[in-house]
Amino acid sequence: MTTLVAGGAGFIGSHLVERVGGDVFDLRTGQDARNLDTVKQAVQGKDLVFHLANIPAHRLSVERPQEVMHNNYLSTLNFAEACRIHDAKMVFFSSFGVYGKQRLPFAEDSLLQPGTPYGVAKKASEELLAIYRTLYGLEVVIVRPSNVWGDRDYLHEPLQVLPLWIRQVKAGKEIVVYGDKTTRDFTHISDFLDGVVAASRQKAGIFNISSGKETLLLDIAHSLTDRVTVKPLPPAEVERWCGDTTRAREVLGWQAKRDFWEEFKKYAAKRLTA
Repeated sequence: MTTLVAGGAGFIGSHLVERVGGDVFDLRTGQDARNLDTVKQAVQGKDLVFHLANIPAHRLSVERPQEVMHNNYLSTLNFAEACRIHDAKMVFFSSFGVYGKQRLPFAEDSLLQPGTPYGVAKKASEELLAIYRTLYGLEVVIVRPSNVWGDRDYLHEPLQVLPLWIRQVKAGKEIVVYGDKTTRDFTHISDFLDGVVAASRQKAGIFNISSGKETLLLDIAHSLTDRVTVKPLPPAEVERWCGDTTRAREVLGWQAKRDFWEEFKKYAAKRLTA
C-alpha cells in the first residue's frame, strides 16, 4: 500500500511516518496544502492519505481566526478533492475541539458545539468529508485526538503545554496555569499511533483516540516547580476534557495502555536534564 502523510514533518506526523512509512507532505518541506495542484500531485498514486496538515492551535485561532480557519478548512477540501480524483482513502485528524463545553465524557455522537474558530474549522471539515463520502463514495475515517504528547512534542511548542512548561522551568520562570480545575485527556504518542493504525484499517467511522482519563493541569505544574501562578480560564477555553473511548475499544480493539504519571516522570527527567 502506498501512503502519504500530510503534515509528516510535525510532531505527530513524523512519528506516524516512522510507524507506517510513506511519503511526506509538509509546509516545512515547501509544500502548501492550500494549493490544489500541489496536493493532487502529491496524492497521485497513493492508496492511503493521513491528513494532519493544519495549524493546530485553539488559542491562536482566537487571535487570528481568518488565517487558521482558511488554512485548515481549505487544506481538507483540497485533500478530499485529490483523494476523490485519485481514488485514495483518507484518515482525517480532527480534534476534541469540536466538542466544546458539554457533559463528560465526550462521545463520538455527542452534540458538536465548538467554542473556537479552530474547532469550527474541524467540525466543518468533518461535515465536508461526510458530504464527500455520500456524494462521491470517498472512503474516509476520522480520528479525534486529545492532547497527544511525548518525544518531539517540542515541535509544536508553544502550542503544546508540556514542552512549554519544561522550557520555562529550565529558564527559571514561573508556570502559569489557566483555571485551578482545568483538566486535559493526555494521550501518549505511542498509544495514539496504535489507535490511528487500527482506525486506518476501517472503511469508515469516527473514533476518539484518547486515554479516557482526566489529568489536572495544576497537579502537573506543581510536579515541576513551586513557582506556579493560577489565572482565570479564558472564555474560549473548555475547563475539562475527557473522551469516551468505548467505540475505539469495541470496534478497533484499542485502548491506551500507558499511565500518564509513570511516563511523564521519565519525560520530565529527560527534558529537564537535557
